[in-house]
Amino acid sequence: MFALDHLVIAAETLAEGTAFMEEALGMDLAPGGQHSFMGTHNRLLSLGPDTYLEVIAIDPDLPAPDRARWFGLDTFTGTPRLVSWVWSAEDMAQVAQMPGRYGAAEVFARGDLRWQMALPGDSPLGTLAPPVLHWDAVMPQDRLPDLGVRLTSLSVHNPQIEVLPAMADARVSRGTGPASISAALSMQTGEFTL
Repeated sequence: MFALDHLVIAAETLAEGTAFMEEALGMDLAPGGQHSFMGTHNRLLSLGPDTYLEVIAIDPDLPAPDRARWFGLDTFTGTPRLVSWVWSAEDMAQVAQMPGRYGAAEVFARGDLRWQMALPGDSPLGTLAPPVLHWDAVMPQDRLPDLGVRLTSLSVHNPQIEVLPAMADARVSRGTGPASISAALSMQTGEFTL
């Protein structure tokens, strides 16, 4: 079974993305780290025990990778915004159920975090095709401070959305229509929509 792992906020710089989210939510994001294999770095925020939010940008201190960076960061411009959702799978063999051409699952590591991840290639969903990962043991969700922010809803629309396998998550709604992704977060001070 597939599950929602995390949401991805892209930014031109990590400082800009971090400032955007911290100002919007009124709280600090947790440190993330560098992804030397993709030339990126991130900051994180817990959205409860099983989901988190990632702010990610190109890291100017790392060399450019020999392939396209994930989440379209090579061509990303504009204000920080929600660009993707990432699924988790109990078994990476489940990636065969995903529509379009997914690459073979690669093994990634950062510190004591280890995960397998399959990135979408050509897909009828375009940029809304979710990467799929499997955490080997420790997950970011397990160590992020819980600041009381929760994902209340995630809405993903695409003319081809029905090609995706089912996901048992009441927070996620999918519909046909122009490609879009939005999320609602709740916290003690109110709600915020991405």
